[in-house]
Amino acid sequence: NADVYFVSNQRYRPERVVCTFRVSGRIPELWHPDTGKIETASVFEEKNGRTSVILNFDPAGSVFVVFRRPLRGYAHLASLNRVGAESARRAPRIEIRRAFYEPADGRPGGADVTAKVAEMVAAGQYSIPANNSVFGDPTPGIVKRLRVEYVLNGKPMQKIAAENGTLELVADDREEFGPPSYEVAVTDGKTVLIPWQTGTYAFRTASGRTGRIAVSRPPSTLQIAGPWNLRFPAGWGAPERVRFDRLMSWTEHPNPGVRYFSGTAEYTKEFNVPAQMLGRDRVVLLDLGRVKNLAEVTLNGRKLGILWKAPFRLDVTGIVKPGRNLLSVRVTNLWPNRLIGDEQLPPDVEWNGPAIARWPQWLLEGKPRPKTGRYTFTTWRFYTKDSPLLESGLIGPVVLRSVQKVSLPAQ
Repeated sequence: NADVYFVSNQRYRPERVVCTFRVSGRIPELWHPDTGKIETASVFEEKNGRTSVILNFDPAGSVFVVFRRPLRGYAHLASLNRVGAESARRAPRIEIRRAFYEPADGRPGGADVTAKVAEMVAAGQYSIPANNSVFGDPTPGIVKRLRVEYVLNGKPMQKIAAENGTLELVADDREEFGPPSYEVAVTDGKTVLIPWQTGTYAFRTASGRTGRIAVSRPPSTLQIAGPWNLRFPAGWGAPERVRFDRLMSWTEHPNPGVRYFSGTAEYTKEFNVPAQMLGRDRVVLLDLGRVKNLAEVTLNGRKLGILWKAPFRLDVTGIVKPGRNLLSVRVTNLWPNRLIGDEQLPPDVEWNGPAIARWPQWLLEGKPRPKTGRYTFTTWRFYTKDSPLLESGLIGPVVLRSVQKVSLPAQ
C-alpha cells in the first residue's frame, strides 16, 4: 500500500532538484539502491494535492521515492535554501565538430557519430564509451577507435580512444566533487543543517514558521598528501612495494610493471588529525577524490565498504580520531592496461587480423603456456601496443572535511 517512484539524474555531475509527485497525505521516504539506506526526506512540501521533495543527486545517481506512512501530525521542514545565488558549477563549453567510430588502423570505413556524441554531451556526459553498445558495429571483425574533434572552452581539441576504452572530453572533469553546499538530515526525530558553505540559510516549516541561520565559520579541511606506500600482488609484473611521493595514475609511473598493471593494489597512509576538527556535533567526511575504478576503504582497522562510483566519499564521523590515524585503500582498476602491456611483446600466437588464426599447440596439448613475459591470453585482439592506457589507481586529492552541525526547528 505505497506509491513508489524511481528518479535518476541523467547528468554526470551533482544536482539538487525539486521533484513534484502526484501524492498527498504521506511522508516521502528515500530508498537508496546503491547502499540500501532508507531515510525520511528532510525537506518537502504538500500543496494542491501534490508533494514536492528536494533531492540531492550524485553524478548519474538515482533514488526510489516511496510514499507509505501517513503525514498527519508529522513536523518537518517545507523549504530551506542558502540565501543568494549559489555558486553554480560551471559546466565546460563543448562544441562537437566531428566524431567518427572507425577502424583503428585508419583504413576507410566506420560511422559518423557526431550527432550521437553531441547528444551525450548535451546531457552532461563528458566521458564517452567507445564501444559497439553505444555506436553499433560499423565494421564487423575490425578493431575500431573513437575519434572526436571538438572545441573546449574556445580551444580546438582532438582525442582518440581505443575500442572498449573511454574518451574523456574534459581532462579536468574530476570526480572529486566536494559535498553539496549544504545537507539536511533527520536523525532520531531531530532535523539538522550540515553547512558545507558559509552564508545565511533561510527555512520555513510546514506549520509556517520562518527563520534564518547565519553560518560564518567555514568547514575545516585536511589534505592527506604523500608519501603513500603501495603494495602490489606478486606475479603480475609490478614490484611488491612502491612508494608514491604524490598521488597519480599508475599509467604515469616509469616502471612498466606499475604502468601496465591490472588488478588490486593497496595504498596505506598514516596521518594526524587536529583535535579541533573533531568533537560533538561535528560531521567528518573522507573524500578520496578521483578513483579509477573501485576502492575498498579501511580506517583505523574498521572496514568502511566498497566505493564503486563518484563521489568516492565516506562519512567517517566517530571513526577518525585525534592524532594518529591509519588509512588503507584497496584500489582495483580495469583489465585493458594489462592487455596493452602484453602487446608490447612479440606475439606468441598466430593472428588473422584481430582474430586468433589457430589454437596454440600448448593449449591443444593441455600443457602450461611457455614463459614469454605475457600475463594474459585472449582469442581476440582488442588492443594494440599503441592503444591509450586507462587512468588507474587512487588519483585524489584525498581530503578530510569537518563541519559543525546546526539544529533546525521542525515545527
